[in-house]
Amino acid sequence: MTRKIKPRMNRMTQSESRWIKIILDAKLGQDTPFYATQAVAAIISERERTGKKSRWEVPNKFRLNTVLKKCKKFNRTKDGANRNHWTLKEEV
Repeated sequence: MTRKIKPRMNRMTQSESRWIKIILDAKLGQDTPFYATQAVAAIISERERTGKKSRWEVPNKFRLNTVLKKCKKFNRTKDGANRNHWTLKEEV
C-alpha cells in the first residue's frame, strides 16, 4: 500500500507544476506584474478552453501565492496594501 506524501514547501506537485506551466504559457509577468487572482483566472480559462474539467483542481489565490513562492521562476514585490505582485525572473 502506498502512502500519499504531503506536499511541502520544497517540492512541487504535478498540479502545481501544471499551474506554473499555464501561467508561463499565458505570458503573465513578462511585461507587467500580476496578482495571484489574475493567475487563477488564467488557470480557469485554460481549464474551460481545454474542456478537461473533471480532473483539474483550481487553486484559490492564497494557495497560488504559496505555489508562486515555492517556484523559483518568479520575483515577489509588495504594494502599499500588502498585496503580492509577481514578475517573471529574467533569464541569464
